[in-house]
Amino acid sequence: MGNYKEPVWAQRPQHTWKLIEIKGGIELAHHNFEKACFLFGRAADIVDLALAHESCSRQHARIAFDARGFPWLRDLSSTHGTLVNKKQLPAEAIGKTESISREKGSRGVILFPGDTLQFGCSSRLYHLEGPSNFERGMVKALEQQKKSAEDRKAAHQEVSQMYDEDGTVPEEQKILDESSIPPQFQKIWETLKAKKYKQRNIETESERLVAKGELSIGQKTQLERNRQKLSSLNDEITEMEIDLKNKIYPGKRINQKRLFTAAVEDEDVEDRTQDRSTLQKDPETEETLVAKWNALHKIWVDQKKAGRVTEERLKRLTEKMLAVSDEEDRFFLQNEVNLNQDISNKIDREQTALISSIKETEKLLSVVNKKIVTNLEAGYIGLESLYPQCSSNDVSLPLTNGMTAPELLSSKPKRVLPPVPEFS
Repeated sequence: MGNYKEPVWAQRPQHTWKLIEIKGGIELAHHNFEKACFLFGRAADIVDLALAHESCSRQHARIAFDARGFPWLRDLSSTHGTLVNKKQLPAEAIGKTESISREKGSRGVILFPGDTLQFGCSSRLYHLEGPSNFERGMVKALEQQKKSAEDRKAAHQEVSQMYDEDGTVPEEQKILDESSIPPQFQKIWETLKAKKYKQRNIETESERLVAKGELSIGQKTQLERNRQKLSSLNDEITEMEIDLKNKIYPGKRINQKRLFTAAVEDEDVEDRTQDRSTLQKDPETEETLVAKWNALHKIWVDQKKAGRVTEERLKRLTEKMLAVSDEEDRFFLQNEVNLNQDISNKIDREQTALISSIKETEKLLSVVNKKIVTNLEAGYIGLESLYPQCSSNDVSLPLTNGMTAPELLSSKPKRVLPPVPEFS
């Protein structure tokens, strides 16, 4: 393949994948992937799919399949780039030199059924089709299901490794079985066994569905329903096991869920600890509040600038979209308009939240020192007497704390503000 060497990790896909080539809304061709690495470019003699547009490079991009069967797209340092779903590839996914590294971007970007590719400035679209169990949502659900199973296994292994000094496992640490259940707790044990039996059945059903490859809408729905049921069952089984062990071994009460549940719950504990720590803040002073106001003002200025740039771009794109007559060009421009509108709405939401934080800071400042004035537009915070555009007789000055200049001059400063929970 010319001066390009395909990656050593690439393997021929075991499932059916294909690209549908589209021009002006019309399907022109179907391209099946039947090899480990598939090369795109203008050099028809050395590539697998020839790109006719002059903006495309001789060796433009490649798609390679890994051992799991997932396709990876990498731009081979083309002149005009490669798009996936209208987005440029990140810098780490560009280059002709392949690597065996597992770092992010070293293989390119992973593709999923439904993704759309564009090469260079060509208006042709290449729509990727593949097995339904490789779709984004399905892959995520399966990974979560696999992680839950691995977490349960690791948790039980952790329990089995907790030994007494004589090398034996403490009775309360052992995994429950039929022989360890006293007669008075047999009913609870039977309920627990029934839940575990149901858990195994759901897992088996999910595995069979995944093994089918192509799934119908109903099968996808069932797989997602199974995932939710398993999550709920795992919690119920864990609670019952802990409760039953506490009943069997009352003198050695077990209250640490981490012995039996996923490690992710440790993160929840850390989060709750952080929440409690926020209630023990040091008192705010005039100096810290002024620094906070200045930092918030800088963010506010940057957001306003970004908002103006986005609005101008949105206006230009809208005018351009209304002016074009080609349906395909209008479709792409409409997507860009929608994208920039989303960005504009996000900036508006962030500004609203930021203004609220600034007002809270100014309210605290008015308690610390009532002689301090702020002007958000001018970026000024300080004593009213030092503000060149303000005097004691200028009662029309728009002060953000709502006080007139004479009121500020007659007020007495308070230097230190004790913690105020409602503003924390």
